[in-house]
Amino acid sequence: MSLEGKKVLITGGSGFIGTHLILHLKKLGADVLNVSNRSPQVACRTIISDLRKGDFSFLEEGFDYIIHLAALSNHQMCMDPEEAFEYNVTMTHTLFSKLKDYKKIKKIIFMSSVVVYSRNVQVPIKEDSKLDIFHNNYSFTKGICEQISEYFIKKYDMPIFIFRLSNIYGPYQDWKINPNLLPQVISQAIINKKIEIWNLDPIRDYIYVDDVVEAIIKALHSDTTGIFNLGTGIGTSVREIITKIANLTNVEVNSLNKPVSGPIRIICDINKIKNELGWRPRIILDEGIKRTVDHYKKIIPFCK
Repeated sequence: MSLEGKKVLITGGSGFIGTHLILHLKKLGADVLNVSNRSPQVACRTIISDLRKGDFSFLEEGFDYIIHLAALSNHQMCMDPEEAFEYNVTMTHTLFSKLKDYKKIKKIIFMSSVVVYSRNVQVPIKEDSKLDIFHNNYSFTKGICEQISEYFIKKYDMPIFIFRLSNIYGPYQDWKINPNLLPQVISQAIINKKIEIWNLDPIRDYIYVDDVVEAIIKALHSDTTGIFNLGTGIGTSVREIITKIANLTNVEVNSLNKPVSGPIRIICDINKIKNELGWRPRIILDEGIKRTVDHYKKIIPFCK
């Protein structure tokens, strides 16, 4: 699937998903511009810019595709409600307001999250399942951004494709600031030579970053817009994840058996993305975890 000569803008491309996207898009021949508030982790033409300040002059270059990743990307980063709203909601609305005047854009990707679903829905969770965006500042801002996206789809016929992403993992995920299970547990195992975990029972849908990138590439070439779950459709318990990581790092596990907030089971129904995009996950969990552990083993000893 070539993107030879196509101009692709990634906002927030210096982050986890953006880093993998840059590597993949360049292999496909795309001309990539990364606009981010920090330097990229891999070589890429980059403009360092705080998009909250509204300088979108780079859009004058003209782009075939826009992948909007710039955001505070987890609940711990969204503790300040005003900052979360400014980064996630205001910035997205401003960007989309600018993009509505660029009629030659073929596709705009917006990354939402499964956190917008109600905690009482039946699993596997379908795209039309009940929503409840009021869990925390992160889910609230993602839910509002989905509404903004749908407004611009309906009002201005903008080609916006919305992914509701499940639990993503893989290399380049920042273990120092990311609260997600895998980076936290793997870094514990490597640094502390043991794993301490609150609870082993929650079940989540874990998807490897390369599969997410493949889905985004598929979406760029699609004729559809709207909302799609992006996961594996397979639920895996924390116990299973921890056991795999402990075996790869040869450490012991201590479960505190503390109660956890949120639902015990979150598993995506991915029939819509399979049927409409012809996409399905390829990286099995054992392989994805091994790749991730190997990556952290290489970088953590050298990180301060």
